[in-house]
Amino acid sequence: VQLQDTQMEWVEAQRIAHPAKAEHYAKLQDLRRRKLWHQLTEALEEFVQLPVETGEDLLQLYYSFIKDFESKLNAIKFVQIMTSLSKQYTDLEAAAGFFNSLAEKVAGDREALTLCKMELASLRIRQDKMQEAKQIIDDCKATLEAIHGADPVVQSCFYRIAADYYKRQGPPAEFYKHALCFLSFTPPDSLAAEQRIVLASDLALAALVADTVYNFGELIAHPIFASLDGTDFAWLAHLVHVFNAGNIPEYERLTVAYHAYLNSQAALVANAHSLKQKITILALMELIFTRAGDDRAIAFQVIATATQLPIHEVEFLVMKALSLGLVRGHIDQVLQVVRVSWVQPRVLDINQVARLKERLEGWAANIRNTIVYVEGQTPDLLT
Repeated sequence: VQLQDTQMEWVEAQRIAHPAKAEHYAKLQDLRRRKLWHQLTEALEEFVQLPVETGEDLLQLYYSFIKDFESKLNAIKFVQIMTSLSKQYTDLEAAAGFFNSLAEKVAGDREALTLCKMELASLRIRQDKMQEAKQIIDDCKATLEAIHGADPVVQSCFYRIAADYYKRQGPPAEFYKHALCFLSFTPPDSLAAEQRIVLASDLALAALVADTVYNFGELIAHPIFASLDGTDFAWLAHLVHVFNAGNIPEYERLTVAYHAYLNSQAALVANAHSLKQKITILALMELIFTRAGDDRAIAFQVIATATQLPIHEVEFLVMKALSLGLVRGHIDQVLQVVRVSWVQPRVLDINQVARLKERLEGWAANIRNTIVYVEGQTPDLLT
């Protein structure tokens, strides 16, 4: 009782000291007095999102108020509240100590513990302690894989911080994968406009330079990609669309039109040769995709024309695509023909869907014609 009175006195003092928040402090007092833990948790979540006033020490909200009843709170929400309070630390090592102490308190809840550890990993990244951050990320990944249907809040936190790690350390393909996973657990409208633009541009750059990413459809189809429209990064969105279509002539035009923009991005400058090779492979994949299933024996000359390569380089291009697992088939060196049996499935944009629709309509027409022909040739068998 005495401890509770002390808590109430502290809250009352804060209510008087910060009149703009008086109503919120009074609400915390009332809910604590009535022991409505669920409602108090929600009130605390709301409270820690309010702007911090001059002279207001939110860390004391924990030490002078929350600490006594912390075990009554939902563990995941408790960690989220503590994460908000920890932003008042100016000393990152002190903040790390705060999270280590917090981890001990939620050790019995795997999801809350993972959330806590990932916030610690975020601090280690900010401190440039990358090896320690990577070890935490790997440990948390193993934990999440063992949990069936982990809370989306925990998943979102894991992928956000893992993406931040790979953004700094590479490779780009890992950043791309983790950032897309982050978005699958995070509504885009929960991010500030500037955050959406930064994330969308980072994803676009990673997709372009990553040596294993040849499918841009998932990024293009995601609502966050539209964040680049009308911004200084609209050219980057245009470039991604061009790569997705494997449109080499348009790419060559853009390298001139967007010369200054391209040179402003170190990743694109450093990977200029790889980008050229990548769009050439994508042009090959687009060529295969646009052909009917019964027309997959493609002459070297046809490939050379579509990819703007000398005919003697076609075989190397196809071998590269085969080695990357983007296509399957075999090369007939004598007849100079590539026989393709499979091409990597892709998330299609609206133009590619339209072409697929035309092919399906053609296929349906062929089926109808075949039925009519068979009926005409074998009337006795079909009656």
